[in-house]
Amino acid sequence: MQLDSVDRPEAFGQHPNADIASQIMETDALLNTILSLQPVVSNVSSGQKSRGDQVYELCDNMLETVPEQIDLERVMESREGDTTPLTIVLYQEISRYNVLLKSITRSLNDLKRGIKGT
Repeated sequence: MQLDSVDRPEAFGQHPNADIASQIMETDALLNTILSLQPVVSNVSSGQKSRGDQVYELCDNMLETVPEQIDLERVMESREGDTTPLTIVLYQEISRYNVLLKSITRSLNDLKRGIKGT
């Protein structure tokens, strides 16, 4: 979380150079991430897979292991009439879990499409 530009490091008891050091670290992290995303030229004739192919295969493997979403309506039907707090929390957690599973699946599929360039 970034603070407003009016907040100075001194306000937090830090040396004025702390802001500069923080910005340098953020820049280094950003540039290292960008460099790590660059395609690696590999010798395809030697049978080695490119980095994109490896990531694509990893996405496929992960998609195979992602469980199916839980059928909330079926769970609610099986617990019909049970309005205990524990059951309400169960419904909420199932909803959140399904959102997480949907997000993971969508992200992996988006990554695969990005590797293909579509």
